[in-house]
Amino acid sequence: SSLVGTSVPMLRSRLGEADFTRGEGEMKTWQYRFDTCVVDYFLLAEGDVARVVGWAWRAPVIGVEIDETACRRALAGRDSAS
Repeated sequence: SSLVGTSVPMLRSRLGEADFTRGEGEMKTWQYRFDTCVVDYFLLAEGDVARVVGWAWRAPVIGVEIDETACRRALAGRDSAS
């Protein structure tokens, strides 16, 4: 959640390139995949700059409960600012 409001260049700087991207109209999704979870960041253009407006996480396998602690660790391991 600390990345909400972050610009695309800052998101890329913090987490690197997304493992998967998708666009639906004005909304873009950058997805980061880990063994423990999948994290989606939702980006929306505000003028000339796209910013993170939301996020969601889930287990990598449908129907399995997410291990939030392990997911946070995985994100922190990829975050260059940590």
